[in-house]
Amino acid sequence: ARVDFQGNQPGTTLSVARLEMVTLTPAQAALQIKLLLNRGTTAASMSCASLGVSGSLCNSFVYFEDDSPVVWPATVNALSGRAVYTRDTSLADSDGDGIADQQDACPSTAAGLAVNARGCAISQ
Repeated sequence: ARVDFQGNQPGTTLSVARLEMVTLTPAQAALQIKLLLNRGTTAASMSCASLGVSGSLCNSFVYFEDDSPVVWPATVNALSGRAVYTRDTSLADSDGDGIADQQDACPSTAAGLAVNARGCAISQ
């Protein structure tokens, strides 16, 4: 378990009123990290097939540097590389409350509200 607190100044007191521990389900996606490497002296277009992964994963890759989706064929500049990876789509959090959609009982929680482990506002 891990609990992070931000913005606390040394010497201040921190109180925790509610802390819930929940079991997470295992990742359902085949997570992959790959490097698109161009050793040539001109830009190159690279296909998803060059990564040696199943075709079903091709639409799941994003660029490491900015999380933007990879559009195949991907262009890699001369003498450089780009890191790509697949995201575990089971951990998507559409309403940004910190609870994955697959476990979120309240999928449209208003922004900024504190939520419990089910993704529902404390007041619900």
